Parts: sequence; structure tokens; C-alpha cells
Amino acid sequence: KTEKRQKNVLSEEMLQRINERNERLLQKKVQHNNNIIEENNNEKDKKTKQKYMHIQSKLLSNTGKK
Repeated sequence: KTEKRQKNVLSEEMLQRINERNERLLQKKVQHNNNIIEENNNEKDKKTKQKYMHIQSKLLSNTGKK
């Protein structure tokens, strides 16, 4: 019985370590994904601003021609 209890405790410790490791890995992946999302959003914002500026300059040049 004592040996079985020790094995059980050992396996609980192993499970705890595995769980902690998995949590760290998951946290890293979540952070990485957040970074990618932020980069994508910044890129989208930049493209939207460029498109807006392009349209605005076209409108201004069209207005000037009339």
C-alpha cells in the first residue's frame, strides 16, 4: 500500500509538472498569436490610411481640374 501511495504521489507530481509546462507553452502561443494579430491590425490600419490618402488626393486633384 505504501509503495502504491508513493507511485500515486509521484504520478501526481508528474502530472502537475506536465500541467505547468503546458500552461507555459499555451501562454507563449497565446502571446505569439496576440503579437501576430496586433501586427496584422497595424498593417491593415496602414493600408486603410494609404487608401484614404490616395482617394483624398484624387478628389482634390479632380476638384482642382473643374
